[in-house]
Amino acid sequence: MLLESAVGLGTAPLGSLPDGPLRWGPQHFDTSVATVVAAVEAGVTWIDTAPFYGWGLAERVVGAALRELGVAGRGTRLLTKCGTQRADDGHAYEDASPAAVRRGAHDSLERLQVDFIDVLQVHDPDPSTPIEDTWGELMALVDEGLIGGAGLSNHSPELMDRALAIGPIVVVQHQYSLLHRTPESDG
Repeated sequence: MLLESAVGLGTAPLGSLPDGPLRWGPQHFDTSVATVVAAVEAGVTWIDTAPFYGWGLAERVVGAALRELGVAGRGTRLLTKCGTQRADDGHAYEDASPAAVRRGAHDSLERLQVDFIDVLQVHDPDPSTPIEDTWGELMALVDEGLIGGAGLSNHSPELMDRALAIGPIVVVQHQYSLLHRTPESDG
C-alpha cells in the first residue's frame, strides 16, 4: 500500500482532553478540523489517528474534516488503531481479542463517518490474547472489505513474525523521535 506523501498527519494532539490519556493542552474542535483540512490541502495524503486519542475525539475531528473536504478528501488514506480500551476508572488497558478488534473497527468507521479504513493497526500488544487470534480477525476484516490492510504499532519483532505467519503486515509503527530514541539501542 502506497501512502504517497512522505509526511503524514498524526492526530494525537487533536484528541487531547483535560482528563484524557494524552494531555497536550486544550484543543478547540473547529481549529483541529481546520488543521486536518489544511494538511490535506497542502498535500498530505495520509492521516494517522486512534480511538485512544481523546477516547474517539481525534477520529471525530478527522471525520468532520473529511466531510468538509468532500471530494478533495476522498484520496486521503486513513490509518487508525484498535486494541486500547478505556476502563470504567478512565485508565487504558489492552484488549485485542477478536471481538474487541471487530467492535473497535466498527466504532472507528462510525466516528470517522466512512465505510472503509485503509489500515487498522493494533495499538499495543495485548498480553492476554495471542497475536494469531488478533491477526486472524484483522485478516477477516480485510476479506470483508472493511479495511484495506492491517498493521502493528509498538510490537516486538517476535510478535511481528507470528502475525506474518497468518497474513501480511502493511504498516509497522514504532515510537521514535528526537525525544524517544530507544529503537536505536534495541539493535
